Amino acid sequence: MIYDFAMKLYHYTTLDSFASIWESKTLRFSYSKNTNDYFEREKAFVYDQGKFAEKEMVWGYLSFKTIRNLVSAELGKYHQISFCLDYSKKMPGYASPMMWGQYARSKKRGKWQDGVCIELDYEKLEKPDNIFFEHKVKYTDKVKAPYLHRINFTRVNAAEQFVKRFKNILFFTKHKHWEYEREYRFVSKDKCEIGIANAIIGIYILGFNDSIINKIEKIVKDDSLINFLIITGTDERHLESINLKEYRELIEEMKQINERINHGNKEP
Repeated sequence: MIYDFAMKLYHYTTLDSFASIWESKTLRFSYSKNTNDYFEREKAFVYDQGKFAEKEMVWGYLSFKTIRNLVSAELGKYHQISFCLDYSKKMPGYASPMMWGQYARSKKRGKWQDGVCIELDYEKLEKPDNIFFEHKVKYTDKVKAPYLHRINFTRVNAAEQFVKRFKNILFFTKHKHWEYEREYRFVSKDKCEIGIANAIIGIYILGFNDSIINKIEKIVKDDSLINFLIITGTDERHLESINLKEYRELIEEMKQINERINHGNKEP
C-alpha cells in the first residue's frame, strides 16, 4: 500500500546512530531477522501433503526440510526499516513514552535519555529501485503461518515467488501485543538505503538537557529543526513539543521586557 496523501513518519534511534544518519542523510536497511519480535525471527511454515502435490511436482521429490531451507535462505536476503505513525491528532508519533524507552535508549549506563526521534515527510523520501515493499503493519491475535503449497519448488525462482505471494503475512503482520508501535515498514530485497536529505521535518529529544542539546546542535547546526519534549498535565500526562529556536526567542523577548521594566523603575 502506498499512500497518496501527506503522511509523516517517525524514526527513533540513539544519539550515536543519529550522528551517522545525519552525516549521510540516509537510513540504512537492517537485517530482517534482527527484529525484536520472536515470531518474526523464527518464522513458521505449514504444509498439507495432499495440497502440496501439483501437476508439475510430486510430493517427495523435495523434502519439506529442503523447501523450508530454500524459503529461509530467500527471506535472509530481505532487509527492513521501521517507522512509527501518528497515534492521533492529540498524540503525534514523536510523543510516545514507550517508543522513547524502547528504541531511543543509549546502551551507555546512565545515558538512557540521549535518544533522538527524526520526523520525516513520506512524500520526500528517496526510495530504492530494487525489489521493494512497503505497508502499514497489521496487528492481530491470530498470526497465521503461510502454507508451503501452490508453488512449484522445482523452479529456480520458486522461493522468491513464495515470499512475494505471502509478503503481507511474512513482513506486515504482527501479534497485537506490538500494536503500540504503530509501525509503517519498508522492506527491500537487498541491502540498501533510503535518502532523507529533503524529507527531514524535525528532530526531537526527550527533555531539556543542555548537554544533549549542545551535541545535537553541533550535528544539525539549525535550532529551528530541533525540538525538546516536556511532560505536561497532571491527571492526563503527556509529552509536549517545544521548538528550540522559538523557545530561545521567547526567552530573549522576556529578557528584553524585564530590562525595560527595570530601566523604567530606575527613572526618577
